[in-house]
Amino acid sequence: MRNGGRWTQQARLTAKDTKAADRFGTGVATTGKSAIVGAPFRPEGAPGSGAAYSFVSLDGKWEEKEKITPDDAGQKINYGLWVAMSGNMVIVSSYAAPNEGGAEKGIGTAAYVYNSVDDFGVLPYAVESSGMSLTTLGRVKRTALLQNFPNPFNPETWLPYHLASDVPVSIEIYNAQGILLRELNLGERKAGSYLTRDTAAYWDGRNRFGETVSSGVYFYTLEAGSYEATRRMLILK
Repeated sequence: MRNGGRWTQQARLTAKDTKAADRFGTGVATTGKSAIVGAPFRPEGAPGSGAAYSFVSLDGKWEEKEKITPDDAGQKINYGLWVAMSGNMVIVSSYAAPNEGGAEKGIGTAAYVYNSVDDFGVLPYAVESSGMSLTTLGRVKRTALLQNFPNPFNPETWLPYHLASDVPVSIEIYNAQGILLRELNLGERKAGSYLTRDTAAYWDGRNRFGETVSSGVYFYTLEAGSYEATRRMLILK
């Protein structure tokens, strides 16, 4: 963190199960308050298979969320050597993954693509050009509705958003047929970011009659002044 003219350490991230030989921290990517860290020599099924870990900052404290390993974890592929994040996407590269066509083709690099929320459990903070960024120096530039977390969920979830100005806020929840199930009237909200469990809108998975809804795809619409946006979410029981 830069404070005035000096850089100061904000946190030191460590994973619960890594050792020095795992090379945790070789690949690192961050956006907003989320981070993905690779450990390419972590022995997951075989020496040097590798793993990637996600972290989120909640109320100033960084917490480990998920550990991801590749489907071909039994091979020495150094998964997690490089990582990248953009919006809802995470890409994790390996150094020695088998090429398409079998062993006779030799080995080479490969990239594995994930959804940041579904697979790594972190909020989607878009990486955008400076002219389109949601915030500048901590101040929200434009209102935006973000992806709910966790997703899929059962039975509760949180609906994060940014507000560029003080406005009345409400969120409407619809089923796949477009039928309104629930309206969350949040009242007047100050400009700022509502991204954590303590500040984001909360839905307990129930309709207006207090009945728990079934598994399936649902939609939530944020209305904040003249702004309106809709995203999809999934209940999986």
